[in-house]
Amino acid sequence: MRGSLIFTPFFLVTICLALFNGLKAQTPLAYGQYLKQVMEFHPVIDQAGIGVEISDASLRQSQGVMDPYVAASMKEKDLKSTEYYDRNRVKVALPTALGFELFAAYDMNTGAFIDPETSTPNSGLYETGVSLPVGTSLFYNERLLAIRQGKLMVEMSEADQRIIVNDLLYRASLAYLNWSLSLGLIQTQTASLDIAQDQFEFVKQSFLSGDSPAIDTTEAFLQVQNRSYQLLTAENMEFTARRMVETFLWDDAGNPLGLVEDAQPQQMLDFGAPILNSSDSFLIWQQTLVAQHPLLNIKGLKIESIGLERQLARSNLLPQLDLKYSQLAVGSAIENIPGGDINDRIFGLEIKYPLLLRKERAKLNLASLKQETERLDRDVKVLDLQNKLSALVNDYNIATEQLSIYIQMIGNYQALLEAERNKFSIGESSVFLLNSRENKLFDAQVNQQQIQSKQIATALKVIQAANRESYYQLLIP
Repeated sequence: MRGSLIFTPFFLVTICLALFNGLKAQTPLAYGQYLKQVMEFHPVIDQAGIGVEISDASLRQSQGVMDPYVAASMKEKDLKSTEYYDRNRVKVALPTALGFELFAAYDMNTGAFIDPETSTPNSGLYETGVSLPVGTSLFYNERLLAIRQGKLMVEMSEADQRIIVNDLLYRASLAYLNWSLSLGLIQTQTASLDIAQDQFEFVKQSFLSGDSPAIDTTEAFLQVQNRSYQLLTAENMEFTARRMVETFLWDDAGNPLGLVEDAQPQQMLDFGAPILNSSDSFLIWQQTLVAQHPLLNIKGLKIESIGLERQLARSNLLPQLDLKYSQLAVGSAIENIPGGDINDRIFGLEIKYPLLLRKERAKLNLASLKQETERLDRDVKVLDLQNKLSALVNDYNIATEQLSIYIQMIGNYQALLEAERNKFSIGESSVFLLNSRENKLFDAQVNQQQIQSKQIATALKVIQAANRESYYQLLIP
C-alpha cells in the first residue's frame, strides 16, 4: 500500500495546531500599540514639534518690534565751577505695526553753554506726540511684512510637521507589515517543510520495503531541500524586518528599544483590516487633495509670502514722507500739561523720492517673477500628486482583484492536491506528480500572502500620498 496518514486532511490540521501551540508563548506587539510607541517617543516627532516652536519664537521676535519701551539719557559737563550743560531726557514710546509711533517725553536741558534750540525751562519740558510715515510706509512697511511673514512661517511649520509625521508613520507601518509578512511566510514554509520531511520518510520506508524505486527517494529529498532553502530565506527576511521595526521603537528617555526575543506582530488579516477600510475614503481624498494636502498648502503660503513682499515693493514706489508732531508743555506743574497752548509744539516734515525708481521697480519685478515661479511650481506639484494618488488607488484596486483571484486559485490547487493524493494512495500517481501539486499549492499560498501584503502596502501608500496622517490616529488605542 502506498498511501499514508501524512496525506490526509487530519495530518494538515495536526501541523497547524502544532504551529499554533508553538506561537501561543510568543509576546504579541499589536500594531496600534506599536504606532502609539512611535508617536510618543520617536525623536523625529520631537524634531517636528521643535520646528513649530522655532517658528513661534521667530514670530514673537518679529512682534517684539511693537513692544513699548522706555529710554532715558543723562549728560552733563562742569568745568572750573562753570556748568556748561546738563541734559536729561526720559521717553516712553508705543510703536505700532502700521509704522507710526506714539510717545511721551520729559526734557530738562540747562547750562551756560546749552544749545538754545534744545534749552528748556528750569522746570523742564513735557512732550507728547506722534511720528507718522505718511508716504511709503503708511499702508505697508518692513515691520508689518516681518510680522505677517512670521505668521505664515508658523502655518508652514505646522504643515511641514504633518508631512514629517505622515512619512514617519508610513515607514513605521511598512516595516511592521514586512515583519508580519515574514512571520506568515515562516509559518507557511515550516508547515510545507514538515510535510516534505514526513513524505520523504514515508517514501524511504516504501523503498526499503520494496514498494517504491530508489529514484522516488531522491525526488522526495529534493523537495525537503527546496523547502529548507525557502524557509531559510523567510527566516532571513524576518530577521531583517525585525531589525527595521526596532529602528522605530524608542523609550521616554530617548533611548532606542529592541524587541524582546519572542516578540511577534499581529497577523496581516488582523491589523490590516482597519487599513484596508481606508479605501472607503479614497475618492474623498482624491477630491480634496488640493485643499487638504500640506505640501500644497506650504506652496500656497509661499506664494502668499512673496505676495507680501510684492505689496511692500509696490508701496516703496510712493514718496517717502515722514511727519512728526509733538505738543509741548512747560514742566512747572503736571496738571498744566493737558491744557498747554496749541501753538507750543514741534512740527516736522521730511520728503524723499528717487527720480528714476530703478531699485524699487526692480524689487517689484523680482517679487512678481518669484511669485509666478512659485505658482507654476505649485501647479506642477498639484498635477503630480493627483496623478500619483490616482495611480496608487488603481494599484490598490488591482491588488484587491488579484487577491480575490488567488483565493479562488488556492481552493482549486487544494482540490487538485487531494485528487492527486487519492490517486497516489491507489498507485496511479507518482512522487513527482504529488510534489508538483504540493509545490503549486504552497507557492500559491506564498503568493497570496505577498499579494495581501501588497494590498495593505498600497493602501498605506495612498494614505501617505494623500498625507492623511490623522487616519493613523484612529488606529492608536
